Amino acid sequence: MLEKTLVSGEIKNGYISIPANCGIFDEAEYGVKNKGREFELLLPDGSSLITDIRNRSGNSSTSGRLRSRFYSIFKNDSRYQVGACLTIRKLSDGKYCMKFKAAQNNPSPAPIAETAINVELTKNSIMLNTILYGPPGTGKTYATTELAVKIAEPEFYQEVALNTDEHERRKVIKARYDDLVASNRVGFATFHQSFCYEDFIEGIRAKTSDDGGGLVYEVEDGIFKKLATLAASHNSEIVVGHSSSLNTESRNYVLILDEINRGNIARIFGELITLLEPDKRENGEDERSVILPYSKELFTVPENLYVIGTMNTADKSLAQLDLALRRRFDFVEVMPKPGLLNGVEAYGVSVENLLEVINARIEVLLDRDHLIGHSYFLSLKQVGVDKDHLISLIFENRIIPLLQEYFFSDWEKIGWVLNDIDKPWDDRFIQLQQDNVALNSLFSAKVADEVQDRRYKINTSAFTNPAAYRGILLGNVSE
Repeated sequence: MLEKTLVSGEIKNGYISIPANCGIFDEAEYGVKNKGREFELLLPDGSSLITDIRNRSGNSSTSGRLRSRFYSIFKNDSRYQVGACLTIRKLSDGKYCMKFKAAQNNPSPAPIAETAINVELTKNSIMLNTILYGPPGTGKTYATTELAVKIAEPEFYQEVALNTDEHERRKVIKARYDDLVASNRVGFATFHQSFCYEDFIEGIRAKTSDDGGGLVYEVEDGIFKKLATLAASHNSEIVVGHSSSLNTESRNYVLILDEINRGNIARIFGELITLLEPDKRENGEDERSVILPYSKELFTVPENLYVIGTMNTADKSLAQLDLALRRRFDFVEVMPKPGLLNGVEAYGVSVENLLEVINARIEVLLDRDHLIGHSYFLSLKQVGVDKDHLISLIFENRIIPLLQEYFFSDWEKIGWVLNDIDKPWDDRFIQLQQDNVALNSLFSAKVADEVQDRRYKINTSAFTNPAAYRGILLGNVSE
């Protein structure tokens, strides 16, 4: 008799996994793409179905799953939940009986500490393809470290989240992330204009022959295909006998695609954009495969490969994103969190309030895609730093250049964002150029009367002037 415990992936995807060498099924009842010998399975409600066992080897040496799906059974009967005990016993040749024992009610686990991005990624609700999108500096790439560990090692992540404080948790998770990268469980790539199909899937590369006879041309796998191949090889390592809601039915792999909107999606993904859809992946309801153009191999995207993308909305809004990509990814908005700067002051001004006001003005004058993220100011939270000096550098080297980019050097609007219009002249970050050369000495009188003088300069002395920062907030302008 086979006895096992239902895990969340089985409930979610409607299948029942069969561990390797379980000892009750005949070898002929195992199959790969083609079906094995079918058998009758009696279900707990008295009905029956005809099915077989699907795995990669076509025999009992590797784990697999029943080819039939059980969506309706799991959905309509509340007994079939994570932790329920399943038994299958052989009645006779070609005939088996399946029974369930309801899961015991366990107390709810302690809540996992909230992270910078409130994305629920437990195995019950995880998204295979996710893009974190938002303005620059909101911590999208930073968050992928934690999300990758949460997907690849959910039990480890839960233990760390429950038993460590925020600072210690980040160090422990980063260390595990580095281990996962080293062991090829997590991959990372940054999209750019030159990134292409040959880098991502596969391509022909020239190499020097071992005997020094010249160049040889070989098909070389790209980062996506490499990780997909590894994931597929571990897609049937079933873990049974554990009732944790974070237990996994296979080894999960994660591919992080930073700046995903900067690449040419059609050129990078090619025909594989279709295979990313959950139902078209391996073991999906509408599983699809393609023959790759260089290696001529049949390729399917495994169901245990998760893709996390990041997208800077200041570069490209969602409306401009490739429609095929938008259809196949879930999008999680990541906005600035000024509250993370609570209690931080520079030049006697609350940095939290400063960021809130600046972003509110940007949203009115521009849009929400071009806000300023909290991470630009997080260095101010470091112990022992000179906050006044540091915020001067942040404004001079990062904030003002970013606003120049946002507003296409429309200095008047940049001044509005910083409330320079209400400040005394010396307290303004942006000043109208006071040049001895008057307009009427540059142009004819007819032209000078029609031209509005838009010559502005950056007042570098304002970066170390406390009144310049206080004046950003209405009501704090020095007389």
